[in-house]
Amino acid sequence: MRILIVVLFIAITQIVTAQNKVCFINSAAVYAVLPDTKKAQEDIESYRLTLVKEYSSLEATLNTNYEKFIADSAKLSPAIKEAKRKNLQEEIAALSAEKPEIDNLLEQKTNELNEQLTQKVSAATKKVATANGYNHILSVDAAIIYPKADEITDKVKAELGIK
Repeated sequence: MRILIVVLFIAITQIVTAQNKVCFINSAAVYAVLPDTKKAQEDIESYRLTLVKEYSSLEATLNTNYEKFIADSAKLSPAIKEAKRKNLQEEIAALSAEKPEIDNLLEQKTNELNEQLTQKVSAATKKVATANGYNHILSVDAAIIYPKADEITDKVKAELGIK
């Protein structure tokens, strides 16, 4: 009876295993050679530089206004001096609020471009997996791969036109 249960268990396991074909992908290797990755990184850097330039311009304007205030403050009446001081404080507050906004805009742009890359690689991965009869895709970082034939990284690269 025991032998029958063991044989039945092994047979059921083999049937279930035959129905689930698993493949593996090294996504990092695909992203590393994908031309769109480099383009996205360049776009992000360009956007970052634009934001930094805008911030630096606001900062330079604030510094100019502050220096003008210091130079003119001896000649100003107390009411005008207070009004200009309040104006400078508002500019400082606006500049302080700008820094987190810049970080947020940069993060949004990065996420947007990364999402586009992810969709492209994901579509190619699904296409290769489906064409080869795989119904589960795992990252190579998640498991020890054996046999090597079940890794589809090179096939996905080929699907994306990467040599």
